[in-house]
Amino acid sequence: MIVLNQAKCLDCGDLIFSGYRHDFRACSCGKLSVDGGMDYIRRLHAKDANIQELSLELPEDVVNRAIELAKWAMDSGRNERGLAYAVIRALHEHNYIVTNKEEN
Repeated sequence: MIVLNQAKCLDCGDLIFSGYRHDFRACSCGKLSVDGGMDYIRRLHAKDANIQELSLELPEDVVNRAIELAKWAMDSGRNERGLAYAVIRALHEHNYIVTNKEEN
């Protein structure tokens, strides 16, 4: 299941995100385009484009558990931080590690 459809154009530095089906976005230099939202991942780019793929796909059971825990957090009166922690907990339960990657 696609949960994030985005890429970065390393030529102009733009971070491009497609939020919904047919949400076609292009970077400012025109070398990279992103499309598809959470339905499909589509890239159009110049032959000489330097791009960094940043999309994220997760199994459906992980997403469903995150939704379940987010609902629990909201129903139990947790604040925004509690909601975020609930989602991170769902990832942790499925052995996903949330980390900060250094860009190369």
